[in-house]
Amino acid sequence: MTNRVSRSAAALAACSALYAPAAAHARGHATSEVQPSGQIQQLVADQDRLVALRDGEVLIFASDGGRLGRCGARTAPPRAAARAWAGAPETPELLRDAALPDDDTTLAAEEVLEDEAARAPPVRPSSAEPSRVAHALAASGASAWVATSDGVDRVGSHGCARAALPGRDVRAIAAGGGRLAVITGDELFEADLAAGGPGADPSFRPAAVLQPHPRLLAVDAGGTVLVADDEGVVRIDPQGAARRVLALRTDALTACGQTVAALAADGVYLWQGEGFRRVGGRPPGQVLACGDAPQRRWLAGGPGLWTSPDAASWTEHGGWVGTTISAAATVAGRVWVASEPGLVPVRMDAPLAWRPAIGGGARPPSRRHPAPPRLWRWPTITAALTVDWSSRSSAAYARRTTTAFVLFRFPLDRPAAAAGPLTALALERAHRDADLARLELAAEAAAGGATDSIDADELTAWRELAGDEREALR
Repeated sequence: MTNRVSRSAAALAACSALYAPAAAHARGHATSEVQPSGQIQQLVADQDRLVALRDGEVLIFASDGGRLGRCGARTAPPRAAARAWAGAPETPELLRDAALPDDDTTLAAEEVLEDEAARAPPVRPSSAEPSRVAHALAASGASAWVATSDGVDRVGSHGCARAALPGRDVRAIAAGGGRLAVITGDELFEADLAAGGPGADPSFRPAAVLQPHPRLLAVDAGGTVLVADDEGVVRIDPQGAARRVLALRTDALTACGQTVAALAADGVYLWQGEGFRRVGGRPPGQVLACGDAPQRRWLAGGPGLWTSPDAASWTEHGGWVGTTISAAATVAGRVWVASEPGLVPVRMDAPLAWRPAIGGGARPPSRRHPAPPRLWRWPTITAALTVDWSSRSSAAYARRTTTAFVLFRFPLDRPAAAAGPLTALALERAHRDADLARLELAAEAAAGGATDSIDADELTAWRELAGDEREALR
């Protein structure tokens, strides 16, 4: 008689997933790329307001996010369809008078119709005002300014009013140290904001002729004007002479008090009155803004949201991984960022930033808010233990076998793209750039503290490799 008892015990580990916010389009990633329609391209803050630039239009918000007004992008009404002038003969009549059939389509018929069209009265030109498009924003104290295709506007309580330089296409504007600077064409104009009082319109004077293709403009708290072009950054002295202070192309140029930060290809450079010096690797993205506290003096946006006390070491905020930040600003001690969903306040001290609805006056999401789509999946882990016991009484034979195995199941299918292959490609590129930025920052920090020269050289090589690949992505 043979008795066989078989027992099995299995333990299963449940899957866990790493979630990230919904992916955004990657446009504002480079200055040459097109921003998604309806997305905010620039955000500045005066004493108690937020001013946003969106597709040539200026939006004005209170410090709590409430909408106050809008201005810019005034377009002419559509031209009415052309009508036949009074007394004009019809086409069949014209063709019969020329001894041609009513439905003639030959060259002779076309000449008859063209001759008659030339006799029509001239069309009166439209008296509608040409469109005025906003290009850039600046803020200083309690005032905010707009660079438009027809001069400089001052942002009021609920709209904008023309302040200076009518007829000039102003492409860049910056304020600091009681000075307002603008770029129109290849010329730099400056105005002293304290000269006429707080409510007076600025009086601009020509300050310098710039090198071709000026792109970015910044003014520090001392009134020093810095201009970024295709070859780097130049300083404009009070006499109008330009001196090259950084020979690297920059993607962002932002002044926070006396310090100006530049995002160059190989890292972050700071200006503190004397010259630019490199302080560390750059975070991903091309958005740079002033923060809300000393430990978050600088904000950087792009694929994710980053903060830094010194522009050298950067911390990524987990609630914004995978979200493209197109602009950021701080007003009344609170940080606001612009992404594809709209203008959003950020609780910087929270472990995970929350993402309210579009526009101002938003509320935190409900606890039952549906989970965002998963961008990565952990493998499923299955563990099983089997014990077999066999015995045979006639031969006094017994055998015991124990078997254990662990099964890893990797889901290789990717989540479906929410908005087509272009969005998926942009998301992959943003994630790759963020990973390379982490590697670059970590390698640079470790190389600075390495005691062995071989280790330091290896870490430096890793940093340079990551930097070269990030440049290739851009």
